[in-house]
Amino acid sequence: MNLENKNVLLIVAHPDDEVLGCGGLISKYHEKSNFKILVIAEGSSVRFHNRESIFLEDTIKSRNNGTLALRKYGITDIVFSNLPCGNLCNQDPKVLHDIITFEANKFKPNIVFTHSRIDNHQDHRLVHEAVQVAFRPIKELAETTILSFETLSSSEWNFEDNFSPNCFLKLSERNLKDKIEMLEHFPEEVRDFPFPRSGEGIKTLAAFRGMQSGLGLAEAFKIIRYPIS
Repeated sequence: MNLENKNVLLIVAHPDDEVLGCGGLISKYHEKSNFKILVIAEGSSVRFHNRESIFLEDTIKSRNNGTLALRKYGITDIVFSNLPCGNLCNQDPKVLHDIITFEANKFKPNIVFTHSRIDNHQDHRLVHEAVQVAFRPIKELAETTILSFETLSSSEWNFEDNFSPNCFLKLSERNLKDKIEMLEHFPEEVRDFPFPRSGEGIKTLAAFRGMQSGLGLAEAFKIIRYPIS
């Protein structure tokens, strides 16, 4: 699968998901492809007993700034919809479809990366479903390749239906280091190992996927749709 000179759209539920799922991809291809990141929910309000907390706005801004730090890699097309996190199940599905369709029509992606349908986080699953609807294969959308990624502390915590990748991206030590540095821009998300969202957690997963694929270090994806013309 050739990612060079492509429009690559990452559609994620929360700020940091793009790093957990595709940080290695960003490191490896940011100078070779055109990236856009669409973040559907804000990722913070679910942690507040009172969603109107005076601290919430600053917390959302801080987490969004973690994604904005990807400007270092030349990614400037970043959109935050800031829907309430942990609450996408109460949104009219058309709201999600319309957000995705609007941004996709502007960007015209060749390749879309999004969450796995079996993630243990309901927001992730709902974003996956919305992507499937927004990119149903009609007209020019039929040419769009769609892949799902795994999200540490979500995908692997589904103990009955595991993420089963069929596409692997070989990573260098530099790519892996970049991914860990990207995650450090989300300090509220990082804990000490063995918590998955840690530097050691990222290294462990990359080594496992590298062993599984014979690539040494790897980021793993599942191909949902790959049109061949």
